[in-house]
Amino acid sequence: MAAILLVLVLAVQSLATDRYHRDLTEEVLRDYAALAADEALRRTTQEVGYYGYTPAFAVLRSAVLSPGIDLATALSSRHLRSGASERGAAALDLVHQSFALHRGTKRLFGELRAPLSIDLLDLIDTVEFDQQGFASVLIDGPEHAQTVVLSLLGPNVGSGAEDGGEASGPDIIGFLVNPVAMRRMISSALERSPLLPLSLGDGAIDNSVVSLELFDGAGQQLFSSTAPSSNSLLVERKPSDFNGVIKGLTARAAIDPDAAHRLVIGGLPKSRLPFLLTLFLLTTGLLTGAILMIRRERALIQLRTDFVARVSHELRTPLAQIRMFAETLRLGRVRSDDERQHYLEILDREAGRLTGLVENILRFSRSGREAQKLNPRPVAIAELLERLRTEMAPRLSACESSLLAAGELEVSINVDPDAAHQILLNLVDNALKHGPDSQNILIQAETLQSKVRITVEDEGPGISARDRERVWRDFERGGSSSSSGTGIGLAVVRDLMLQHGGRCWINAEARCSSVGTQVVLEFDRAHKGAR
Repeated sequence: MAAILLVLVLAVQSLATDRYHRDLTEEVLRDYAALAADEALRRTTQEVGYYGYTPAFAVLRSAVLSPGIDLATALSSRHLRSGASERGAAALDLVHQSFALHRGTKRLFGELRAPLSIDLLDLIDTVEFDQQGFASVLIDGPEHAQTVVLSLLGPNVGSGAEDGGEASGPDIIGFLVNPVAMRRMISSALERSPLLPLSLGDGAIDNSVVSLELFDGAGQQLFSSTAPSSNSLLVERKPSDFNGVIKGLTARAAIDPDAAHRLVIGGLPKSRLPFLLTLFLLTTGLLTGAILMIRRERALIQLRTDFVARVSHELRTPLAQIRMFAETLRLGRVRSDDERQHYLEILDREAGRLTGLVENILRFSRSGREAQKLNPRPVAIAELLERLRTEMAPRLSACESSLLAAGELEVSINVDPDAAHQILLNLVDNALKHGPDSQNILIQAETLQSKVRITVEDEGPGISARDRERVWRDFERGGSSSSSGTGIGLAVVRDLMLQHGGRCWINAEARCSSVGTQVVLEFDRAHKGAR
């Protein structure tokens, strides 16, 4: 837990540092975006105001003030272009419909047509001109808002022959802006050179790293480059002066985060969250593995302790019997020869039981560490059963049980005699240990081509289906946990069978469907003539 907590603290500190670096870098990128936006506004107002509106109004003013020409003719597009200079002709691309008006009488001259003319006359009294005498008005058109630019002409300007000799002529001139020409002019101004200083990024920074959009007061887009990839880096700026050039002009700009490494030392740091999560998960996995290994070690220690306790109990019983009857015989407390013979049989039985237990422990201790040296040779099944009967006779007699044999007992199998005897001895010992008294233990043999199958079947309580694989493991015992035994008998059987290249399993079908256990052993059949 301390290790996990330490990793979490380090991860939080790393994320905090990463967040601080990212916030600082984003702030710098927003400052650069504001710088680019201000430059875009400056160029737009300069291009449209100085190179567009100013020469265009100069041409309009000259035409209106020309003597001997009526205002309608003077304000026509053909007349305006005929007397304009090269600069003035270029600026007239912005003029869509030109006009002149007298604010007092609200009389309108020129090309401006209804309904724009009507809306303009309604708004003219509220228009505020800047110090240079310019004003920009947005008027709702049939499809979208349209920009009308106005300039003060001055009072008492003659209106020409058409005005009927009235005392005062127009004092305001203006025109409806051509939106296509304005967008073209703005685009030319903004794409002419980088919006950011050339000193940034060693001169390698161009407008491709700047996302820029320009809007007028009605929200209509006047210019657009690539859309910003991150709204968190977007800044919005308005011009500090020349507000009359484009009504409500607004710039929105952002710097491409991928260009941060060229503008800021270290660049915009990549998220370290995946790496930190991977590190945390790896640490947690290692610690979990360590905890599981500790728990497994404790379980093995407990198994070893239980095994030693069970082995001690199993050894104590035959040793106590041997010592008691040996002492009885030594002290001559035997009343008859039959009783002496009975005591000797008990000593022989318990000594055999003790020998089998010790042999199991020795074989089990060697299994898994080194391959036991076996000397396989052809051995008849009947020969193995005869040796088994002789050794198990005292125990069978004590339990009043019988060892029966059936099948092809004269068939030979290729085995180590001692190992095969140990296998059968363990199975019969389990049958006597877990089965009832006065039972019949049946051993059958049958040939299956190159294999010989031997079954050992008892009349005990049987083994449930879920435990038929578990009982072959080390230290596992069939039946209840309180049953006698060391839990290594079947483990030794499987280990010896594997060393012989054979198989063993517990068959689901016994002689009685409700009771009994049938263990199946499968050996290689000895070839004829083999020795």
